[in-house]
Amino acid sequence: MNKKELTEKQKVIYDLYFIERLSVVMIKYRLGISHPTISKQIKAIRKKLGIFGVNFPQETKGGYTTTIGYQKKLIGSNTFINPQNWRIHGLNFVIKPYYYHKKYYQILEKVGNFGIRFSQFTVMLYKDRVRIQSGKGISWQDPDKFKAILKAEDSFNNFLTYVSRYLGFDYDKEGRIAIKLVSSELALENSDFSKAYQDQTGQSKLFVYGEDGKVYFKIDKSNVLEHEYIGKDSFMNSERLEPYLNDMLYNQPLTNSQLTSRLGDTVTAIEKIVKAIAILGGRL
Repeated sequence: MNKKELTEKQKVIYDLYFIERLSVVMIKYRLGISHPTISKQIKAIRKKLGIFGVNFPQETKGGYTTTIGYQKKLIGSNTFINPQNWRIHGLNFVIKPYYYHKKYYQILEKVGNFGIRFSQFTVMLYKDRVRIQSGKGISWQDPDKFKAILKAEDSFNNFLTYVSRYLGFDYDKEGRIAIKLVSSELALENSDFSKAYQDQTGQSKLFVYGEDGKVYFKIDKSNVLEHEYIGKDSFMNSERLEPYLNDMLYNQPLTNSQLTSRLGDTVTAIEKIVKAIAILGGRL
């Protein structure tokens, strides 16, 4: 494959569709160009680069993207792999606007608490708050976890700027912003840890609950085998737990009972050394 054959616009669409694996709807939202134009360009890119028979993002009848973690990446001509990929989705924000315009209450009276669907997000209006959540199947992906999260933040911030004007509410006041992330889901697709768990147990599901009964970590295989962090602290939990998961997977550390045994042996050895030193000191 030689990307030099592509136009500048095609190179951008190639990266979004074939590398980031965004759907046509998501590309349309990001680039601001029409659905037919994007589809036409993707067809031209396939023809120029000889990319055929590869499963990439599809659209549902409602125009929203399906889950896109299962797609395979083309390497060479006929070789396929399932790459590891961080995917953030299931975003749920609550906003406490500082000011509501007349238009806001007019729209609220008309739609009630039913969600207003946009390309990537659904907005629910209330008298004292606004709730915004990412659409079903919408996700932001990248092999680099931080880049995946930055993509989601960028999309949300751009959308919030637009939708606040469109619906008529102000969410910032003198540099203060009243936005709270209620929940999110951060998954590592095709993770070695989830594969090792499946290989050893024969199962592809694992749920870990906190003291409040909520799931904070899980392994599942809805489309692709992955392990996932859930809740408003999903990013921080991934930062805390990933080093331990990788340590258990790659370094095979001692169990608690083994550590206790080794500690006992160490203490016994130290006591013998101390006695030996004391005896030796008495002879000098």
